[in-house]
Amino acid sequence: MTLGIYIHIPFCVKKCPYCDFTSFTPETLPEDQYITALIREMEVRRAEVVEDVKVETVYFGGGTPSLLSPNSVKNLLIAISKEFTLKEPEITIEVNPGTVDLDKLKGYRDAGVNRLSLGIQSLNDRLLSVLGRIHNRKEALNAYESARKAGFQNIGIDLIHSVPGELLSDWKGDLKEAISLRPEHISAYNLTVEEETHFFRQQEKGLLALPKEEEQVAMFLETERILEGAGYEHYEVSNYAIPGFRSRHNQIYWKGGEYLGLGVSAHSCISGRLSVVSGQTNCGKRTANTSNLEEYFRLIKEKGNAIIEEEALTREKAMGEAVFLGLRMMEGIDLSYFKDRFGIGIDAAYPDAVNDLMEDGLLDSGGGHLRLTKKGILFLNDVSVRFV
Repeated sequence: MTLGIYIHIPFCVKKCPYCDFTSFTPETLPEDQYITALIREMEVRRAEVVEDVKVETVYFGGGTPSLLSPNSVKNLLIAISKEFTLKEPEITIEVNPGTVDLDKLKGYRDAGVNRLSLGIQSLNDRLLSVLGRIHNRKEALNAYESARKAGFQNIGIDLIHSVPGELLSDWKGDLKEAISLRPEHISAYNLTVEEETHFFRQQEKGLLALPKEEEQVAMFLETERILEGAGYEHYEVSNYAIPGFRSRHNQIYWKGGEYLGLGVSAHSCISGRLSVVSGQTNCGKRTANTSNLEEYFRLIKEKGNAIIEEEALTREKAMGEAVFLGLRMMEGIDLSYFKDRFGIGIDAAYPDAVNDLMEDGLLDSGGGHLRLTKKGILFLNDVSVRFV
């Protein structure tokens, strides 16, 4: 019985034009007030989780969590350790290179953080400007070097390709330079233009010059070729790791584990320990917190949680999610585990979808797993809708 804890820090220096995550840019950071609210929320919601659960991961996401002081991070981790038993936890904080120096990174390490996720996004100053990042190439490299000096031995870096105006040669240059740094983990995302973002509004006006589809596919294929050639295992559609350094926290999501989300707009999936016979699964309830900061403070003060949406996860919906999330993993879905969990095999639950997708060369099976083919990865969205 293990649990992941996600802590959303919804503050940024400025909003990036591609970002649709909940974040605010206050003139004065309400840090102490927010940390106090997070601790109260965690203490109250502890009762929703089975008593003997062990926390396997803690993840500070955002927003820009690296706007927090090391002391605030330390206080949150102390509070978690008082309420939960920690199981050799992976403790990650997302870091914007433009918000840290060596002393701050040492402070995070001393507070108990043992993994960094550096939001580098690009090592090309021109593309960083397009992405609206507050850091430049030099600051990104300095942040990485400082992280090593601070003692971090598990560093992930985020990169984004298919940026407006980006060429395949630009992306290959980013990948090769990233490899030269030798981080333990590389997330390489294809830029997605989400609604309610500045990029989306530009696209609606015909002002966003994204690379052509064939160029985006070429960037994806080069990512796999270059990173695998450098010894990184491609373990999830957009994620690569040196063996032994996969993101434990993200695998909780992809493998249908339980997680408790704290903070503004955080989501949770917990408290579902009933049997298959009862019609529920091991993830029986999903909740979502308010995305309004003032409402969050008010609700935490009044009742200790900020939940505004709650959904009982039916067996059918849980099965669909288990398939489309599990297929993101390159190893695919363990067919025996799926049958044990839901009381029915995938081929019996979705006979038409599985047969059609295998005939189209988008799925294959072997070694007791159902997985995407190379072609299937390129058509992930088309595959996923067949199981929703």
